[in-house]
Amino acid sequence: MGKELLADRVIGFIGAGTICEAFIGGMLAAGVTTGRRVIINDTANARRQFLAERYQVRETADKRLLVSESDIVFLSVKPQVMSRVLAELAGLAFAGKLIISVAAGVTLATLEATFTDCPVIRSMPNTPVAVGAGMSVLFPGRLVDEQHLRVAQAIFNAVGDSIVLDEQDAHAVTGLSGSGPAYGYIMIDALASAGVASGLSREVAEKLAAQTMLGAAKMVMETKEHPAKLRDMVSTPAGTTIAGIHELERHGLRAVLMDGVMAAVARSRQLLNKDD
Repeated sequence: MGKELLADRVIGFIGAGTICEAFIGGMLAAGVTTGRRVIINDTANARRQFLAERYQVRETADKRLLVSESDIVFLSVKPQVMSRVLAELAGLAFAGKLIISVAAGVTLATLEATFTDCPVIRSMPNTPVAVGAGMSVLFPGRLVDEQHLRVAQAIFNAVGDSIVLDEQDAHAVTGLSGSGPAYGYIMIDALASAGVASGLSREVAEKLAAQTMLGAAKMVMETKEHPAKLRDMVSTPAGTTIAGIHELERHGLRAVLMDGVMAAVARSRQLLNKDD
């Protein structure tokens, strides 16, 4: 499906950092596009040339050329340079092009002030896009229709999964899926450390912890069962699992995780107000 949606569409990336490379690699691996239908632009010549050689994509130092030849323009620059990039793009011919931004904290209002007559999608992918397991949320602008969203999701689903929400949910998304991988790393490290304390090597303990968390997540995703039901399926009466769960509950693990997400959400709102 993704291949048909992106057939003959040229995708231009302004900003050729890690996230750009993740999307290029994911799309090529999924077969939804080809290297000749991807153009990259970046201020660093060496970076452009590296990606061009590695993925057989086109590269240019000229943003005007990239815009003129692209059907989809991906803004994959860091948030702190977005104002400069938008100023450089102002006045270029964007008619009929789909604009997608992955810059954290850059609102639709800011983007649509530059791309006044274009469909604009603000997105929030998380870092596991780099390994094809990202969770991305798309926030459609006022001119975005269902076809635009299907095209965008064909790109994002090549590096994981995606959903569409209203921009008013952006802070909650930041606190949960945006910051979430860090919470997962802490839990994996803690589980592995407990394994080491119990006599396992660090290498073995980390593998057991990481694969166990991966498997648990996959069970939730594929069975569609409530996590609590899956938890109960593992917890035999008077067994080892329920003994461990009791200790986790006694120390408030769930409340701590909830507090962590809500603190990140609050901080996201603070940062937006500070920028204003």
